[in-house]
Amino acid sequence: MASSLKPRLTIFAIAASGLSAVLGTLIGALWLTAMSGFSLPFGLEVFFSKHPYLQLYGFVYLFIMGVSYNLIPRFKNKTISPKYAAYLALALFMTGIAVSFVSRLLGHLLLLVAGILHLFIVANLVRKPEGNLAITEYYFLASAFFLPFSLAIMAMKEAQGNLGFSLEILHLSLLGFPALMIFGVELRTIHFRLAKLRKVESSVALIFLVLANALSGLSSIVAYESLTMISFVFSLIAGLLFLRSLQIFENLPAVIESRMTERDKKRYVYFTRSIRFASLWLIVGIAAGLMTATSLVYLQKVPFAFRDSFIHSLSVGFLGSTIVGYAPILLPSILSGHAPYKGLSLLPLYLLSVGNLIRMIGSISTEGQFAGFWPTALAGPLILLAMAYFMLTVHRLREERMQENRLVQLTK
Repeated sequence: MASSLKPRLTIFAIAASGLSAVLGTLIGALWLTAMSGFSLPFGLEVFFSKHPYLQLYGFVYLFIMGVSYNLIPRFKNKTISPKYAAYLALALFMTGIAVSFVSRLLGHLLLLVAGILHLFIVANLVRKPEGNLAITEYYFLASAFFLPFSLAIMAMKEAQGNLGFSLEILHLSLLGFPALMIFGVELRTIHFRLAKLRKVESSVALIFLVLANALSGLSSIVAYESLTMISFVFSLIAGLLFLRSLQIFENLPAVIESRMTERDKKRYVYFTRSIRFASLWLIVGIAAGLMTATSLVYLQKVPFAFRDSFIHSLSVGFLGSTIVGYAPILLPSILSGHAPYKGLSLLPLYLLSVGNLIRMIGSISTEGQFAGFWPTALAGPLILLAMAYFMLTVHRLREERMQENRLVQLTK
């Protein structure tokens, strides 16, 4: 199969996104500590505003872009042409993230240029979707379209002086580019779980999610709150339909599972459980977003607990659990052709979910401040611990691959 980027560039993008994730999570943990009633030294509060940009753009977006430049060419058996386009897109995106700390508007303009280039790269790779898995390629195209679409709206808002992420922009940023790409990959790799693609449900889910994101973008421009509520209704329908098409909560027949090798069974259990956790967080997050939008329409206010639960159920719960599930399964085979399994551990998934759940309980119990529920301060350290253990797990898999290589060399 074709691969348009050398593995080391994708590894560099993953490493850069991992560094951003650690910094963003550390800032978030400090923010939670301050909100829980603890004082911080050295004026560290000045870094709080960097948290969402590091997590969303520096971690999630950069990770997905870097992986997609190896993944989509392999799915299509093509190469990126010209090859420097992917290098340029990643360089522009990382530069935009760095510049945004000094000038948000200039940073977003650079991100927008990178997003447009990403769209052209993906469109050129996919061209006309075809074959039995054509619907997955429509997901890739929709994902690539909503990257510059959301960044253009953010740049426009920054130019108008409207700083930060509104509810509509959050919906578009979380359920646009990243969610659509993840959905496409999940459908494309559905054979991991020995399931068959359900084209009708996945097609209708795509239509609803595209409409939902388009309405969010329109609502952010015209400031019509009812459109925001409708967009969340459409997203909830899309999410439920997608999970039905993915069949993630359907178990394998016992006779098939009994025939699996140790490697296949362990990988199957690890992957399936991770994606089930991610799927539950997806529905919880969209439902929390719908409650936020409904409160905005009928009560003319945005309850902090709903908004905070919406953001972190999707960003930490859904996106984080999906990366925990896919990275150790998919990336080693893409980057090295090996599929290690003995070092797989579900502990990072559990730590991530427990930390996120504690955060949600804290935000709901105190509505806007965490001082009444001090254990919320533990959420950040738990998530950091999950990230650290996940990196250790990936390192163990790498060591396992190196041992396999040595054994192969000895038998030659």
